[in-house]
Amino acid sequence: MARQQKRGVLDGGCQQVFRPAEELGMDLGLGGKTAIVVGASKGIGKAIALRLAQAGAQVGICARGEEALQATANELRRIGVDVYAHACDVGSAEALDGFLAAAKQALTRVDILVNNASAFGFTD
Repeated sequence: MARQQKRGVLDGGCQQVFRPAEELGMDLGLGGKTAIVVGASKGIGKAIALRLAQAGAQVGICARGEEALQATANELRRIGVDVYAHACDVGSAEALDGFLAAAKQALTRVDILVNNASAFGFTD
C-alpha cells in the first residue's frame, strides 16, 4: 500500500509534507495533554498546532485574523482533537489574559505553551 501524505502550502509558497508522528516513528506522549499555540492561523504556528494535534494533544489557538483562525481550527477538528480557537491580539495584556483563561476553562488545563507571536502583552 502506498503511503499517503498530506501536502500543504505554507506562507511564502513553500510546500510542507505532513505525516503522522507514528509514521515517523515518534511517540511524543502528548495524548491527554493540552497545548496552546499563539499566532497559529498560518505558517509555522499552524504547522506546530497541526503536529501537536496529530500527536494527540488537544489544542487552543489564537491569532488576530478570524477567518484564517477558524479555517485552522476546522482543520484541527478534522484530526479528531478538542480545539479552542479565539481571535485576539496578544500584544494586549488584557486580550492575552482573557484568551489564556478561556482556553484553560474550555480545555481544562494547559501543559504546553508555544509562543509564535512577534509581540506579547506581559504585565508584572
